[in-house]
Amino acid sequence: MEICKTDMQNLIRLLEKSAELIDEYCKKPCELDKARQCRKMSKKLKNKLN
Repeated sequence: MEICKTDMQNLIRLLEKSAELIDEYCKKPCELDKARQCRKMSKKLKNKLN
């Protein structure tokens, strides 16, 4: 099974939205680290896509 360009774009969008929601509703440092990890993975996927 291959991951197509639209799948990658959907994953990037999902990770970014998840990070936004975590930042908005969570305050613990360990939870905020999850938002950082989501952004980092999103950035990696963007670079891989381009």
